[in-house]
Parts: sequence; C-alpha cells; structure tokens
Amino acid sequence: MENDLDTDGFCWLRSAFDRSEINVLQKQMDALKTETSKAGQRLSQTEFDGIRLINGSQICHDTLSNSLGNDFVLLRVILFDKSSDSPWLVKWHRDTMIPVKEHKESDMLKSHSMKDDVPHVRATVEILTHMLSLRIHLDDADASNGALRVIRGSHCVEHLSTAHRAEDYDENEIETCTAKAGDVLCIRPLLLHASSKPVSGMRRRILHMEFTAKQSLPDGFE
Repeated sequence: MENDLDTDGFCWLRSAFDRSEINVLQKQMDALKTETSKAGQRLSQTEFDGIRLINGSQICHDTLSNSLGNDFVLLRVILFDKSSDSPWLVKWHRDTMIPVKEHKESDMLKSHSMKDDVPHVRATVEILTHMLSLRIHLDDADASNGALRVIRGSHCVEHLSTAHRAEDYDENEIETCTAKAGDVLCIRPLLLHASSKPVSGMRRRILHMEFTAKQSLPDGFE
C-alpha cells in the first residue's frame, strides 16, 4: 500500500476493483443519481448494499478489519458526482459529523443538524479516530477534474477546538490524490481534505463509504 494510514492519515488500495466491477457500479450509480446540482447524494441501504460490495472485495474487507476490527459498521454511503455540468468545490475541512437515529440533549455530541432528513451530530475525536472512509473511484481522477487534495498527517489531533487549520501546514505536505478507476482511497475522517472545481470535461464519480468500529456512543445515542 502507498502511504501509511497511521502516519499519513490515508493510504491507497490500487486496482481494488476491476474494469467489469467498475462498469457495473457506474451503471448502478447513474441509475440512482437524482440531482446534478447537488455535490453529494446520500444512498440508503435499500438503494445500495454497501456491505455486500465490501464483502466481495478481499483487500477492502481486510483493510477495514485490520483498522477497525471484524465488527466494523457501515455508517453511510454518499455518491459524489463532479463534472462540467456540476462543477462544485469543497474547502479544506475535516469530516466530523456522523448520522444518528435521533437528536438528544448531550454535553459531548453537539452541533445538531439534518442532512437529507437524517439527524447528524458532531462527533468527538475519540469516536472519529475509530472510523475510516473508503472512497471508490468510478472514474480516473487528477487535478483537472477536481481530485481530492489532502494534508499528510493532519489527522493527528487531540481536540477539535485546538486542531491546526490548513494554513498552518506547508505546501509540501499537500498531496493531490491522483487515481485510476477502480482505485480505493482509505482516509481518516480527521484528515484535512479539499477539492477544486474541474477545469476539464472529464467526469469524476466517487462512491464514499464511511465505516466505524463497533463502539458505544455517549448519552444514549445510536
């Protein structure tokens, strides 16, 4: 594997899915796609069986098991579709919001919000360090079509309130995640990442899957 998940906050599973598997996924995602103007579209379990996909990929399953334990749980699946018709960008950020069944009063999980009619809360660093996202590339990705950019090592934070911002890092710590269709990028949610608008007509579809170790949330959250 390129890069180190613990040190860099991300690693690659190159050619995790072959051409025929990617062709099937492309057709599935295009059939589910609804709003071209929306950056990310959440996919429900009834729309897409993410666990079945992961169980069919030995390298993906092993990576998740090694990182999160054998009882890892799929939290959500999001389809990101970037093209000249939908040229969105994402500023530097960390993925700190997680889906829950319902909002509750809590001193630990705050910043309540609704995304696609699903309640979300801001997770603690302790929870986020036991999570891992897999980004399955359905198309080739480079700087011209808005490939993800990451800051190596920026996932190593103790508290979100004191975490370094993107401007605190050197340019040489920023890496553009160039990929071929079928490559999978494994990324820690606390890693700073961003992506630019595309400058080419090449489409960039990403199947983003967020997993967590089996863990109990505080204050009765599920």
